[in-house]
Amino acid sequence: MIRFAPLSQVRLTQGPFADRQRLHTRHLLAIEPDRLLTPFLLQAGLTPRAPRYGGWESRDISGHSLGHYLSAIAMLHAATGEPGCLERVNHIVGEIARCQQANRDGYVLPVDKNAFDRLGNGEIEATPFSLNGVWVPFYTLHKLLVGLRDAFRYCGNPAALEIAIKVATWLESVLAGLAPDQIQTMLATEHGGMNEVLADLTSDSGDPRFLAMASRCFHHAK
Repeated sequence: MIRFAPLSQVRLTQGPFADRQRLHTRHLLAIEPDRLLTPFLLQAGLTPRAPRYGGWESRDISGHSLGHYLSAIAMLHAATGEPGCLERVNHIVGEIARCQQANRDGYVLPVDKNAFDRLGNGEIEATPFSLNGVWVPFYTLHKLLVGLRDAFRYCGNPAALEIAIKVATWLESVLAGLAPDQIQTMLATEHGGMNEVLADLTSDSGDPRFLAMASRCFHHAK
């Protein structure tokens, strides 16, 4: 049987890979988490701490960068023990929890929830890059859930798992009334790896509902 060593038990000491890791550490610690959090806070009706970044982060595809970043610094902390990474992981998770609490129903994303409200009512306008007028909301949600998964797995942050469970429970209520053909119509929009991360959530939480939702709602027959 092949067994992989945990990331936290491996250290790069010298050579080109270690040099690259140090370079990546400097780069990741130069990014301002509060700027990535701004669209989440705005959607939740909370006051941002910093101006948002430009580019895609200034549009309604914003939010996926935060998920990528959360995964990166969580894994970097496991690989290096860099305390600044752990501080950022805990700060981001705490702010996401604040946004989720403000939304009151488990939802936490930086995009207009109306797209999901319409989806729950059976209204589905799906193109490869848009769902009910919003750019790839499931793609963005997938990135956030992966970031939360990695914050839990690599940094032992229990709040990250709690947030993910609440998000998935909210999503289950949105999708519960959709028929199989409606699900397939919905999946015409880019949905990232939602089936993967929901399966992972069952593994982490022990709740089989999320694996069932992965199979029923994110198996793209096409």
